[in-house]
Amino acid sequence: MDVISESAAPKFHSVGQLSRRATILFDGQVALGKGTYGKGMAAPFHSHKGGEIIHILSGKAVFATRDQEIVASAGMTLHFMPGEEHMLENRWDEPMIMVWIYPEPADAESIKRNWVRIA
Repeated sequence: MDVISESAAPKFHSVGQLSRRATILFDGQVALGKGTYGKGMAAPFHSHKGGEIIHILSGKAVFATRDQEIVASAGMTLHFMPGEEHMLENRWDEPMIMVWIYPEPADAESIKRNWVRIA
């Protein structure tokens, strides 16, 4: 059994978006992380080789694919297929906090490579 403490997990913020943060909680057979998006923080259209599963813990955000747009809020889970382009944006005052899973762990490499490590 592996036990990972969130406090010891690597933390990052997106370049130019200090309140768009990611914590990589597990990086093995899958990648598991926690994301926080403050007001105005956004991820432009992007995709992941292995897809993405997101569960909203608190707050809400606009999520969109090229065909659909929704407001997702606490308690909702979203699944994006491998290669499916999607975006998200928090337009509200309350931070949106989510847990994400990348079934293809290499998808987490872009966070490690392109974001600023803060812990």
